[in-house]
Amino acid sequence: MHENMDKNTLLIQLSERGRFWRVDFDDLSRAEQVFRVIWELEAEVNNGGFHQYFSNSSGDTAFAVVDALKAVGAHHAARIAADANGVISTFCTSSRPNPEAVPSRFAGSGTEGSSREPR
Repeated sequence: MHENMDKNTLLIQLSERGRFWRVDFDDLSRAEQVFRVIWELEAEVNNGGFHQYFSNSSGDTAFAVVDALKAVGAHHAARIAADANGVISTFCTSSRPNPEAVPSRFAGSGTEGSSREPR
């Protein structure tokens, strides 16, 4: 347990350095890109589901999240992210997804089962 706390503290400290959010995504190193897209995915999805993730600027880097998750060995999460990208891509009208066009049955938190009633 102590080892996990140290890892969590380290990750939080890393995220607070600010470089990840001050520098354009393309100017980050590959390792920094991996950290950033996974951090943003986890934060947004845990807070408000995939709908929130795609609604906010974090969704701008959704194209990179599947490979980032695979790079850290999170293959199951990568499949979930790929599925979410596939669903949202059917509602894209430009290079940026339009979450407002997503039917309400997909606009839940993204972590519940599909039997959840639409809002």
